Amino acid sequence: PYTTLFRSGGFGVSDDPSYFCCHFGASWKTWFDRGGAFAVAAVRGGGERGGEWHLAGAGMNKKKMFDDFASVAKDLERTGFSDPTHLGITGHSNGGTLTSGAIVLWPNIFGAAVIGAPVTDFAIVGHGDGSIGAGMGTEFGDWNDPAQRRVMQTWDPYFNIRQRVTYPPVLVVVATTDNQVGPSHARRYVAKLQ
Repeated sequence: PYTTLFRSGGFGVSDDPSYFCCHFGASWKTWFDRGGAFAVAAVRGGGERGGEWHLAGAGMNKKKMFDDFASVAKDLERTGFSDPTHLGITGHSNGGTLTSGAIVLWPNIFGAAVIGAPVTDFAIVGHGDGSIGAGMGTEFGDWNDPAQRRVMQTWDPYFNIRQRVTYPPVLVVVATTDNQVGPSHARRYVAKLQ
């Protein structure tokens, strides 16, 4: 079946499976009525398994959040539950960062993405980018610290977009009224993808 894989994966937030999650509300009903499937990935950085689980996917461990998400996707495909052409991903805010990074790090395992309000370019975080800025250092790391920057570059969505790579179809949704993440990240990310 067509499958949507979801996750927020940060700030210790728990994402429990729900029929009305992910900013899609009741529209999920038509998805399920047409045979669609939905999965929520348990990734380090979330809060489902306590504080240590959160910290195992935060700061200099943030890449583990992306790796866990890709591992769940690969397992859905390995077990025959889905395949790369039928597996879409979605996430909003930190989940938007996760999905925007997953698409560029593993473009061959996803068929499409709906990305909401992502922070995608950590080189500009806190430098007039309209995001929550300095408070993100604990969760993601400090780009201005050369040692941390090298680690962050292994997963930073904007940094990892490559030329001559065919990326799956992506819809990025953002609002100028978002009080957490402004539209600059989404706009830069989409422009570079194009």
